[in-house]
Amino acid sequence: MHHFVANSPWSEWDVLRVARDYALAQLERHAPIGAWIVDDTGIPKKGRHSVGVHRQYCGALGKRANCQVAVSISLANATLSVPSAYRLYLPKVWAQDQGRRRGAGVPAEVAFRKKWEIALEQIDQLLAEEIPDDAFQEVFWREGTKGTMRSRFAALRVRPANRDDRRKEPRPIEWLLIEWPEKEAEPTRYWLSTVPEQVEIEDLVSLAKIRWHIERDYQEMKDELGLDHYEGRNWRGFHHHGILCIAAYCFLAAERGRLSPPQPLAFLRTAPVPEGFTPRGSPAAMRET
Repeated sequence: MHHFVANSPWSEWDVLRVARDYALAQLERHAPIGAWIVDDTGIPKKGRHSVGVHRQYCGALGKRANCQVAVSISLANATLSVPSAYRLYLPKVWAQDQGRRRGAGVPAEVAFRKKWEIALEQIDQLLAEEIPDDAFQEVFWREGTKGTMRSRFAALRVRPANRDDRRKEPRPIEWLLIEWPEKEAEPTRYWLSTVPEQVEIEDLVSLAKIRWHIERDYQEMKDELGLDHYEGRNWRGFHHHGILCIAAYCFLAAERGRLSPPQPLAFLRTAPVPEGFTPRGSPAAMRET
């Protein structure tokens, strides 16, 4: 039994995944998951050789003491909760001591992480597993200079939490939009949105990606109109210079819109285009006029 627990090379994460999913199937018969709860638990210890043991705050004792601390995430509703992630916090004195690491068999890839960093890693891992692969779908949102802009996205309904211990009621449910490009090992971007529940994922993606307009605007104002060239030092001059640059950009944007009306976002998402249809403002339409 000692060999099975201490030395056998089975994956603790795989076992936890099976146990978690078995319990969740029964938990969700009563009510959907209402919250992901991040916590830590202290385990009092004597001596200094047990992996991760250090004098630190121990919740079980309510004070600083010699102990191990594990960071956990539990999935819960009003009826039950299921521990779904569990990871030992390795204090910095342990993480930097190669002798103690070798003696306790700490894997080489395990580095020092603050408790909140461990929790975020656990959340990312849980999101990657509970979100099935077929939840991600390819969405394209506009035509770029190098072709169609597209990626894979999934949208979930979540309830954000931040200092909720100071609130009298839960926060409203919002959309969580996740981008996971095909060739990336993990999701690359996340957005929270308060748009209504009845929204198409294409519209959600278009809203998330629309910020590129702002980045382009400021890049053009700096490169072409000198927004970042002001050399004065006072408040009024800084703002006067900036507003004059913006006024010049507004004139150019108006001319651009008047001479070559941009395609509406809705058109970029419409496929296939009916035969013979020419969108207003396209090169073909400009030639016809």
